[in-house]
Amino acid sequence: MSTLEKERAFFKANQAEWSKAYSGKFVLVKDDKLIGFFDNPEKAVSEGLRRFGAESFLVRGVDEKEETVRIPSLMFSFLNAYSTCPS
Repeated sequence: MSTLEKERAFFKANQAEWSKAYSGKFVLVKDDKLIGFFDNPEKAVSEGLRRFGAESFLVRGVDEKEETVRIPSLMFSFLNAYSTCPS
């Protein structure tokens, strides 16, 4: 299981409980550990960067619903995510 998968699973397992007590807040998760709750995503990211530097961490709104985002152009290779076309 990747770090992101582990963090997402930890978030999902605890979201209902956190939502009751911390609705409207943002959570910072590292691996399978809760780091803290924050008033906005900028504060959560700032704390994550301060503590973990370039290592990955998860910031999500406690009340966020998980959505699957699909980008058909990338899924079917119509576009390349590493395009070399000039901007």
